[in-house]
Amino acid sequence: MFGKTWGLKLRMVRWIYTAILVPQLTYASLVWWPGVERAQNRKALDRIYRLTGLGITGATRTTPTLALGALFNILPPYIAAEERARSAAFRLLVSGSWRRASYGHASILSRTEDFEEDNRLGGDWCPKEYHFQQNYEVRFPDRQSWAADPNHLLAPVGPVWYTDGARAGSNAGAGVWFGGPRTELSYTLTGTACVLQTELFTIRACAHSILERGYYGKHIYICSDSHTALRLVHSTVVKSVLVKDCVDFLTRLGSVNRVRLLWVPGHSGVQGNERAHELARLGASRHDLGNQCHISVSEGLMRRRSKKWATDRFKDLWVQGPGMRHTKAMFSGPSEKLGTELINLDRAQLRLVVGLVTGHWHLRKHLTRLGLARDSVCGRCGEGEDTLLHLITQCVGLADVRNDVLGTTANNFDLVGSGAARLLRFARESRLPAGPLRS
Repeated sequence: MFGKTWGLKLRMVRWIYTAILVPQLTYASLVWWPGVERAQNRKALDRIYRLTGLGITGATRTTPTLALGALFNILPPYIAAEERARSAAFRLLVSGSWRRASYGHASILSRTEDFEEDNRLGGDWCPKEYHFQQNYEVRFPDRQSWAADPNHLLAPVGPVWYTDGARAGSNAGAGVWFGGPRTELSYTLTGTACVLQTELFTIRACAHSILERGYYGKHIYICSDSHTALRLVHSTVVKSVLVKDCVDFLTRLGSVNRVRLLWVPGHSGVQGNERAHELARLGASRHDLGNQCHISVSEGLMRRRSKKWATDRFKDLWVQGPGMRHTKAMFSGPSEKLGTELINLDRAQLRLVVGLVTGHWHLRKHLTRLGLARDSVCGRCGEGEDTLLHLITQCVGLADVRNDVLGTTANNFDLVGSGAARLLRFARESRLPAGPLRS
């Protein structure tokens, strides 16, 4: 399907690996992930990893496998397997089906620092419920309607409540505001709450507060600036404990009142929304752990933690990996931004970038290792070894080109920060070999 100079598009090769091969290779990894700690199993997985790297880059056979994967920010298969195992374990934890263990495959969550907190808070999951009939209404008026005549949206006249949620650093808060009689509620939430959860919590808190007032036969309006939260509350299918609580409170409220939830544009000068936002920020600014409102851990947060764990482990692997001194001097480590930039190059440009950065290109240093050249001395200045690192940082013969193209970044060149375009320009103006190395 591909070779060094021909075949499928580079994006397609990467897509085949990430969308087809990785799911197949990591299937049921929750059960067998301890096996990836054995060197022979990692070696078997790395064969496919290397084949993918060579298929994307068309690099020479001597190019290190880890360097190929790091340049494109593609996780090694054994890290991907453990990441997917963690995600599966998190899903079971969220659903209340996970059993804690200190050994075997069931110990995977015990290897993460956040497990104790997640286990204490529980997961924001409930058995799937269906709500085909709702006794409350959800509307999404546009910004122009709010700006032109908000009173038309709030007719017939009735109590109008505003809700908002916020995060500030690692803290979260929620606010509820009602104009008459004036009610201001500010809540501090557990730091695991995402922005969506703060919005849902404040709708639940608002509905609960209204229920306590004992309204009967009134037209009640609850205004929120979160499209997603309102759509979840209006959804037929409910899979979240927080959403379920909102629906239950709103259903009770709607049984004796006419309840309407409205989307309100945030930060648009609507007094109630602005005040609710201030209350939410106030709640997020508090550090009183004793008065925090309990918020279960969302599945999205667990997935993000699992992804961050995999990213951090990949970076540690790159730093601690043996060899590749030239590549590490030119390239600080896996980067999503750089991977996207490289995959958009054409095949010839990509092969040149990979060859130069890894040192596996037909400059004298590498040719000497292959027995194809007598010495590795730079032919432009007669000093130092003929490597890209020498050409970019030290070579006197390329001083003018270096200053023109790289400027002050020459002495601490990093492909992640400088980008592939500048390296390609340097190679072109320095007249570095652009053809393939036959080896």
